[in-house]
Amino acid sequence: MEPCLVKTRNRKAIVAKVFLFFVLILIPAIFLAGCSTDRDKPAFPDQAEPQVSESTPVTDLPSENQDTSVSDVVLVSHEANVGNRRLTITALGLERQDGIDGCGIKTLNIFEGSDLIQTINISEAIERDGVSGAIGYGYTEAWDKESSFYTQDISFDGYEDLVVMGWIPNNTTPYYCYLWNTDLEQYEYAFMLQGLSIDTVNKEIISEYRYSGENYEYRYDHYRFNDDGELVLVDRVVNTQ
Repeated sequence: MEPCLVKTRNRKAIVAKVFLFFVLILIPAIFLAGCSTDRDKPAFPDQAEPQVSESTPVTDLPSENQDTSVSDVVLVSHEANVGNRRLTITALGLERQDGIDGCGIKTLNIFEGSDLIQTINISEAIERDGVSGAIGYGYTEAWDKESSFYTQDISFDGYEDLVVMGWIPNNTTPYYCYLWNTDLEQYEYAFMLQGLSIDTVNKEIISEYRYSGENYEYRYDHYRFNDDGELVLVDRVVNTQ
């Protein structure tokens, strides 16, 4: 055999052995690597999808257009005689809710039988001559329902008028006075006086009040109605204690 042919066969044999070596070594390695990838992958516990909590709507707060005002209730009713007519005056307002006795009137409804013939808004008197009570703006203030207002002929014309307690003062009680107008056939606000009392003999309205706290000066103002129906001061008595 020639030397060149022997060398060629030897080379082929060597290449074949090398190829077989790689086949025997690499294929199992690749297979094992693939198996190891699945087997050695760390296992995680099942995780639930995150729960997104929906916001709870706030129901105890008023909306922008929600009416949060407290409705007035009937506090007390009194009757009034105006000539041969008998009226019922019903006070609407609120009682205090802060643990203190008291109430406040906002409106007065005047009925003749079942017919509502007039509604009086107390704010007119407050804006002219007084202040709002503890209930809030536009309300009077009284110790209790019965003392909140009463009916009496204070103009000495035979028609019972309305006397409404204004607010709780430091000394003498103020009253808003509504007189019956025979021409209009309704009540009209007239004036506010403190410590009001009636002298039926002399037909005078007496207003008693403390004028000065420094020397405890008390004044007793005597009023009468003139021929034009105007209330005028006719006498003043001063008492210093």
